[in-house]
Amino acid sequence: MSTASGPNVVIIGGSYAALHAATIVAGLPKVGTITLISQSPSAFFNIGAPKLLTQPNYFPAFLVPVADQLVTNTSNKATLVLGLVNNIDLSAKKILVINQANTMVTYSYDIVIVATGFLTAFAGFGVNNDIAATQNAISNTGQALKTAKTVAVIGGDDYGVQTAGGIAETFLQAKVTFFSLMTAPMIDKGLSAKATKKLNALKVDIINNVKASGDPSTGIVTYPDGTTAQFDIVINCFLNTPNTSFLPASVLDKSNSVVTRGLQIKGFEDSAFAFGDIVSGSPKTLLDLRMAQSPILQQSLKTVAASFPKSSGNTIPTYKPYKSLTIVPIGAKGGVGKWGIFPIPSFAISLIYNYMAGLAQVLFQ
Repeated sequence: MSTASGPNVVIIGGSYAALHAATIVAGLPKVGTITLISQSPSAFFNIGAPKLLTQPNYFPAFLVPVADQLVTNTSNKATLVLGLVNNIDLSAKKILVINQANTMVTYSYDIVIVATGFLTAFAGFGVNNDIAATQNAISNTGQALKTAKTVAVIGGDDYGVQTAGGIAETFLQAKVTFFSLMTAPMIDKGLSAKATKKLNALKVDIINNVKASGDPSTGIVTYPDGTTAQFDIVINCFLNTPNTSFLPASVLDKSNSVVTRGLQIKGFEDSAFAFGDIVSGSPKTLLDLRMAQSPILQQSLKTVAASFPKSSGNTIPTYKPYKSLTIVPIGAKGGVGKWGIFPIPSFAISLIYNYMAGLAQVLFQ
C-alpha cells in the first residue's frame, strides 16, 4: 500500500478544509501518494454565503475548481477522484466510493483525513449534493426576495443574524421575522445585545425562546403549540448535521461529530484524522481551522509519517479551539464583533468581512 517514500494519504472532502489539508500533506518531507475524494468538482466559500442573497454577483468569486486548486496547493502531487464516499472501514483502511459512473470502487490508504464538513438546512449555504443545487438555491431565493412581503429567517447566531440583517436592509418591502431558536439572537450575550439593537434599527422582528420550524417549500412556520404562520419565504439558517454518515457510530459523539484526540480519530490515532467543522468541539470557523487545527494537523502528520510504518506511541498534541475572534456583518455598513475581550467597531466589521470575501480563492490554499 505504501511507497518507499512514505505513507499513502487519502483526503475525503471538497471543502476549504480538505483543500487546506492537501496543502499540508504535500508539504510533508515523507509521503507517498496523495488522493483527494470530492463529491463536487467545485469548492464553495460558504463563510460568505449569506452575502450572496443580497449580492449574487459575488457567486463566481466564491467558487473554486477543486482540480485546479489541488494542483496549486500540492504542486501537482495529488490525484482528484470525483465520487461519493459510501463507507469507510477504519480498521481495514479501506474506503468505498461511488464514482461518477455509479460504480463502487475501493480505495486503500495508510492515512486518511476526513474533512467533509456539515450539511446545511438551506442548500444555498453549502454544497450538500452538488454545486448546481447551491447556485440554484441562492439564485431562486434572491430573485424571490425582490418581491417578497414576508420573510422568516430561522436559526440564530452568525448566519441567522447576518441573513436577517442583510435582507431587511436590502429588500425594504419585505417584513423580516427572525426566529433565533435560542434565548437571544447570538450565543455571546454581549454581542447579542448589540446585534439586537442593530436588527431592531432595521425593523426586524426578533422572536427568541420559540422552537419554531419552517418549511421552505410551503412557507409555513409551525410553532411548538401547533399553530402556524404563513410567509412568502422561509430560510433555515442552521447547520443540519455533520457530513459523517459514512463513518462508524463508534467514532461519533451524540451530535454525529467526530471524537478525536488532538485531531486524530479516537481509537485509530495512527491512521485517521478529522479536520474542520466535523471535529467534536470545534467552533466551526475559518479562524479555528487556520489558527488552532492547521498547526496540529501539520505537527501530527509529520510525526506519524516520519515514523511510518511503526507509528504507535507517538505524542498527540492537544486541540484547543480558537474562539478569540468573532465577526458578524449586519447589513452592508457594519455589524458586531470582538477580539478576545475587546470590541471591534461596527464600521470595521464590514471592511474586514469584505476583505476576506475578496480573498476567497486565495484562502483556499
